[in-house]
Amino acid sequence: MYTDKLGDSTVNKQNVLEDTLLIEWYEVNKTLFNRKTVGGTPVTVRRDVGQSIKNEELISTVDGMVVRIRIKPCTCMILTTENMATLGSFCFDVGNRHLPVFLIGKSVAVAYDARLYQALKGKYGEEVSLCLETLDPVFVLKAFGNFL
Repeated sequence: MYTDKLGDSTVNKQNVLEDTLLIEWYEVNKTLFNRKTVGGTPVTVRRDVGQSIKNEELISTVDGMVVRIRIKPCTCMILTTENMATLGSFCFDVGNRHLPVFLIGKSVAVAYDARLYQALKGKYGEEVSLCLETLDPVFVLKAFGNFL
């Protein structure tokens, strides 16, 4: 199965088999995927540069089948605070590592890094915790010129 186009996230469920292609959060900008789905179907996806894959996107239907792309959840460092100065300081500390920051509810999240976690835990205490989350590029905080 080959595609370079993705559909919307709604599908008429009548007579349609659905399979899942699992990817990691950091693979959303890959331009070429050659993988097997959870059900074992080989899939090739070719993308344009700068076009991010979003969680729950669908690959075009082939032979009555739809493949849904899902981003695997990963361990994240979550900052939960109401203090804007703390939030700014956290984003600065993480930004110096060139890690993308994601908005999850009223908190911000960054993919887990053991050394950074120890530093952030020491600086922010109980405001930083670990949690399993899906880092969807729709919720990445973007600064001028940056993209995920």
